[in-house]
This record gives sequence, structure tokens and C-alpha cells, in this order.
Amino acid sequence: GGRAGDAAGREAQRRTSFRKINEDEIELERKRIEGLFARTNNDNLGPRKIRNQLNKITWDLVGLIRSEEGLNRALAEFQRMEEEDLPRITLASPSRRYNREWIETMELSNLLKVAKAVATPALRRTESRGAHFREDYPQWDNRNWLKHLRISQKNGALQTSPGPVNASEMKPPED
Repeated sequence: GGRAGDAAGREAQRRTSFRKINEDEIELERKRIEGLFARTNNDNLGPRKIRNQLNKITWDLVGLIRSEEGLNRALAEFQRMEEEDLPRITLASPSRRYNREWIETMELSNLLKVAKAVATPALRRTESRGAHFREDYPQWDNRNWLKHLRISQKNGALQTSPGPVNASEMKPPED
């Protein structure tokens, strides 16, 4: 996490321009957040149940031991949760003051985005490296995978792109 934050900071300092803030996007987000209070349905579906499901899926399929099948199942379930479960969440309290359920619902949306951002490059990387272990690809592959995978979002879809690895402090072993 610290390395990623440091790298993001360096990248931001190198940039000469940034995307203009889109006021329409801000308004859409405000409406989404405020709209959580207007939802009514009979499901009584709160964020904790979905978060527990997210935690289990992430642990079981994106955790320590990964596979193409498991990562694909996880990504499909994350997508389903975003499309079906998140819109069904209703809040028990209309209060906007320290409403844990409201906060957890907003966090859950972001946790799903992060889960997808972890699983997407894990699926693309067809090797094992460090804490990333693929049971279907148990060996490392420096020839094809001695690179970072950067993740970005374009037109609502997550995309990965390769980035260089600085091997000046430690030379990776040969395959």
C-alpha cells in the first residue's frame, strides 16, 4: 500500500495536466448518495450482509490461492453485487448524523471497486509472483511478467497496462 501511494504521488507530480473536474459527475454522485435515503423495498437488505458476502468471496477466490476459474467467478459475482445488490440496499434510519449504515453502504460501493481492481490484474497475470499465487500457474515467468500491471478505468471498464519494474536494487533470478 505504501509503495503504491508513493508511486501515485510521484506520478501526480510528473503530470503536467489533469482531467478537468466534471460538475455533472459530482452532481450524479451527490444524488446517488442522497438517494440512498429514498429507497424503499421489502428486502430489508442492509450493507453488512453484502459486505460479509464480499469478504467471503474475496477471501475464498481472490485471497491467498487464486485460479482463473475462481477469479472469473469472483469478478462475475462482484458485477452481480454491483448491479443487483447495491441498488436494493435500504437504510433503517433516515438520520444523516453518524449513520453507520449509510457510511457502510458508501464504503461497500468502493470496496467492490477495489475488489474488482485487485481481481482484474490477478486474472491477467498468468504466473505466480510474491503474494500472488496462481494454482494454475505456480511458477514465476520473468520473461513475460517481469512488469507491473497498472489498472485504470476507461468508459466504465477496468483495463490493465504494463509498467516497468525497477530492478536496480535487486536483480530478479533467471527463469
